[in-house]
Amino acid sequence: MAIPLRSALILVPATALLVACMPTSQLSPSASQVMQPSPSAVIPHGLPTVSNPDCCWFLTSPAPIGEAVPLGGLSVGVVDVTRAAADVVIAASPRNPTPAPGSEYLLVNVSLECITPEEDQCDVSHGVQFHVIDSAGASYEEVGEPLAIPNPFRLSQLTGGAIAQGNIAFIVPIAENGLVMEFTWVDMTGVYLGIE
Repeated sequence: MAIPLRSALILVPATALLVACMPTSQLSPSASQVMQPSPSAVIPHGLPTVSNPDCCWFLTSPAPIGEAVPLGGLSVGVVDVTRAAADVVIAASPRNPTPAPGSEYLLVNVSLECITPEEDQCDVSHGVQFHVIDSAGASYEEVGEPLAIPNPFRLSQLTGGAIAQGNIAFIVPIAENGLVMEFTWVDMTGVYLGIE
């Protein structure tokens, strides 16, 4: 049975446009910085705005689940994680292969928001990549089609303010801890997103 590691959080659009690198001593927000829900009566969509938008998120200090990271005209974040996800993946289609012994499916629900003005567009149909990296630096590729998963993440051209959200599947070693997801877009430096 799949057990979600984290619950989905209140969703709020990101507002920052660029990630600026800072010294590693300033990477993590302090424990006293708590995200507050929007006072608006309308529940917004997307992920929470990063608590420190001037911060880079590195492999050793990835953005926490539920925090969006701005990169160029996009904002990306992890909404939820399911591990082990074999039951969910196999239930989605009996044709989906069972992972090899010692491996398991990992489902990561991601949100990608175009944070440009409404009249602009973010062409994310090409150049967007997600990888999972373990503590030893080994990289795991996204398991794409023909794997059938619930609510798959689909890339397309997004207008300003639009969001693409869905699941991405990976196969990782069962015993591996300290996994981090790397997101890159075109020629931009990648940002790291926590998935544990």
